Amino acid sequence: MIDTHLLLFKTIFAQSPISTQIFTPDGETILVNKAWEKLWNIRFPELKSYNILNDQQLVETSVMTAIKKGFKGKIVDVPAIQYFPEKTVSVKNAVSDRWVAAKIFPIKNAKGKITHIVLQHTDVSQEKKVEQDKNDFIGIATHELKTPVTSLKAYAEVLEKKFAKNGDMFSSKQLGKMNAQLDKLTMLISDLLDATKIESGKLRMHQEKFDFDAFVVEIVEEMQRTTFRHTLHIEGKTKQKVQADRERTGQVLTNLISNAIKYSPHTEKIIIKQSIDSENVRLCVQDFGIGIPENNKERLFERFYRISGPKENTFPGLGLGLYISNEIMKRQKGLLWVESELGKGSTFCFTLPINAKIKNPQNNVLEEEIQHD
Repeated sequence: MIDTHLLLFKTIFAQSPISTQIFTPDGETILVNKAWEKLWNIRFPELKSYNILNDQQLVETSVMTAIKKGFKGKIVDVPAIQYFPEKTVSVKNAVSDRWVAAKIFPIKNAKGKITHIVLQHTDVSQEKKVEQDKNDFIGIATHELKTPVTSLKAYAEVLEKKFAKNGDMFSSKQLGKMNAQLDKLTMLISDLLDATKIESGKLRMHQEKFDFDAFVVEIVEEMQRTTFRHTLHIEGKTKQKVQADRERTGQVLTNLISNAIKYSPHTEKIIIKQSIDSENVRLCVQDFGIGIPENNKERLFERFYRISGPKENTFPGLGLGLYISNEIMKRQKGLLWVESELGKGSTFCFTLPINAKIKNPQNNVLEEEIQHD
């Protein structure tokens, strides 16, 4: 019976279309299947000198962290990373590079001791290429749009002032409305550019020291000028200078206040609360608008995600603002989250380390993990 089961296992393992590698706690690969050999263009006997625990590329990415969690009994999904096997495996015919997603899980013996780790790969190179082509197109298109829109806005501003000076207030008012729409278009173009930079690992951050309270007052005063219906109230002070990216953090706060104004059209008050602990400043933007359904909260920070519904569909936008804001806060080791109750409003908060450690990207590696206990 055992021999039959072993034969079944070997047959299923060998013919499985999923690239699979099994190795010991010492890092020695003891088994790979045909799909693995095909994916990497490496034959199993050529792995004699290869130890997965010494693979520097895996150390530099989230894969090695996931492997260590596998040895602690975790099942871990690792999002796609770009891997260059010729840098670590001395094989002439090894493929040049691959985008692969991975799944890692342990094998235990009868006593519950972990004896081996299984590493499965999914080749997502083609999907990544399509995504990159799409991002390149969006990046080029938005960049080409930016110049004529900027020129158009400049002409509109000159004409608005000229008509006002000549006493033609009707024409001046219409051009003012045109300017407002051009501002919205400029913001959409900027969001698209930022989103493509984030996806391609090219969004760079710049650290500087600044007074957080003065910074908040400046942004709030700017946003107050954009709305006549709402009154923006600042509560609390931090009395703290922070080391962070002032411009990008301002982009986050502007987006949160803009959303609060947009999604509370029938209320007048928006509260901006500040506080501080030993390591972080904290800021919350509270509105009393339509609120967010519980089942939509988790996806709010995804790229291009917009809540669907009769009320939500009446509000314009690409679904990029919160995605970009979340990425900016993560890059500064901060957090962004939401608390909301449908029909009663939403509170978006972020924390920012007083001395943020910003690391600009060196490659396209995505360092996130999805854990399954």
